[in-house]
Amino acid sequence: MSIMAKSAQGQPSLAGPDSDAASAREASRALAHCVPAGTRVSLRVADAKEDRTVELPASALAPLKLLLEKMADGHSIATLPLGAELFISQAAKLLNVPRMHVVKLIKEGELPCRKVGEYPKVLTADLLAYQQASRKRSEAALDELVALSEELGLYDLT
Repeated sequence: MSIMAKSAQGQPSLAGPDSDAASAREASRALAHCVPAGTRVSLRVADAKEDRTVELPASALAPLKLLLEKMADGHSIATLPLGAELFISQAAKLLNVPRMHVVKLIKEGELPCRKVGEYPKVLTADLLAYQQASRKRSEAALDELVALSEELGLYDLT
């Protein structure tokens, strides 16, 4: 499963009032100190009607912490299975680019897809891999610009 800090049309999304952000921040801080000793963790769930303990796989803690951190920062959250196939328009919304840019990426072979009938679909995992690679390229280009600026004496820290 992947947690993305953008809402995709037609995908489950969580966004709540400011009080939710404060609660999410408090919960993420509490979970930050949890180090699971085994394969399962217990989570106490209480409301006006009942109070019970829920058993979760320990591997669920990291995505839960991330979800709470993003909620605390006021982001909308969409959860997508890594194997989910997205239409081009959905992929474009998640990348925050025009639909035609995704078409270009597919045509140039930068983003794999498979045709379902007439329509190309992109795997969530492939979209995330492209996004990470794109960020790394951008960071490397920025680092190179800073180095060149320093070399030419154009970048002064004082």
